Amino acid sequence: MSLLVYARVSAKPGFTQETNAANHHIKIEELTDPKSSQLTIKTVKQTSDKSTSASPTREEKTVFEGFCAPFHAICRPSYDVFINHRRIDTRRTVAGLLHDYLTRLDLRPFLDSRSMRPGDNLFDKIDSAILDCRIGVALFSPSYCDSYFCLHELALMMETKKKVIPIFCDVKPSQLRALNNGTCSEEETQKFNSAIEEAKNIVGITFDSSMGDWSELLRDASEAIIKNLMEANQDWPNEN
Repeated sequence: MSLLVYARVSAKPGFTQETNAANHHIKIEELTDPKSSQLTIKTVKQTSDKSTSASPTREEKTVFEGFCAPFHAICRPSYDVFINHRRIDTRRTVAGLLHDYLTRLDLRPFLDSRSMRPGDNLFDKIDSAILDCRIGVALFSPSYCDSYFCLHELALMMETKKKVIPIFCDVKPSQLRALNNGTCSEEETQKFNSAIEEAKNIVGITFDSSMGDWSELLRDASEAIIKNLMEANQDWPNEN
């Protein structure tokens, strides 16, 4: 199977190139197994607009872990993973470490404290990132349910049928419940609790920050994210 694309292709950690139809010809070839864990692409650099059949210079690169599935190469979203978290609990620990770890794997995680800039509209930027991403990571923590933003993000991920990976940091699933403290309507409270219950029914990761192995947490989380990304990318062409 061969697939010709003019697209933004991630070839290796730290390498991202915006292709131009006049200057580059990206060919994905020899893709016999769509579930293969690796994908080889050939970059053919042209000398001019008319030199499509001229002898090209080729550089073979291997894409990390099959992350770029065949159709994913055509249209990669701005963010691959949305990290939903309570900043007061996890910004300086799990969330920040996970963001940096995923970035080193050449993934594109969204984390509010790293991905937003002065002047960005809070709801617009966050909602857009959730709608754009393929995977959501919900970092549940002791004060998670006290945050309207956390609950809003979780509910939106569930409503839009994102694949969500729950990580329970220093909190048990049974302790999670949204209470109507006057900051939201009764209807919103019910919607938030419905999203929490849905998350509880997903197999997740439990972590105790006082005794847990941080490197093991990052490894387990990244493996789950990559696995779900590959599954989401295979499903993508069939979505409406």
